[in-house]
Amino acid sequence: IEVIELHNIAAREVVKVFDSLKKASGEAAQPSPFIRGDARTESLSYFAADTKIVADDRNNSLIVMGRESAVERIAEFVEQYM
Repeated sequence: IEVIELHNIAAREVVKVFDSLKKASGEAAQPSPFIRGDARTESLSYFAADTKIVADDRNNSLIVMGRESAVERIAEFVEQYM
């Protein structure tokens, strides 16, 4: 879990961007909680499908949950491009 503070953009907008990227890559919005995905398989998209991003409006920050490598990739993307 990592909390990413945002200064120049609203947290809700960042979550919308990541949701639209997931939809564009063809991934399901809500994976089934009963089917466990294999952690070794590569995702079709740049960002892992099992990573959860939540907007914290009060602090204008993102809460990113997932594997360490996936969380780092999202944090770098947000830092560079948003």
